Amino acid sequence: LTDVRPQDVLGSLPATLPVLVVGGGEDDRMPAAVVRSLYAALPMPEGVKELWIRAGSGHGNVWTDDPRGYEQRIRALLDRLRSSAR
Repeated sequence: LTDVRPQDVLGSLPATLPVLVVGGGEDDRMPAAVVRSLYAALPMPEGVKELWIRAGSGHGNVWTDDPRGYEQRIRALLDRLRSSAR
């Protein structure tokens, strides 16, 4: 896993691909500043890409801390994906 470097491939994603980037505000493994920098490296414009940093959540805990908010954002992402496929 130490060889996985998302920042190396983010710029090669299609600029029209809807993306949701999720992070936890209290994540010590992937701090919010790192998540924001990865988000900034995405080639999509705002609206095609979305960033959600959930305050108070640690690494991998956004879903368990806010399942309703997570579900809403996933549904919105799926809607954007469906729209872009047309």
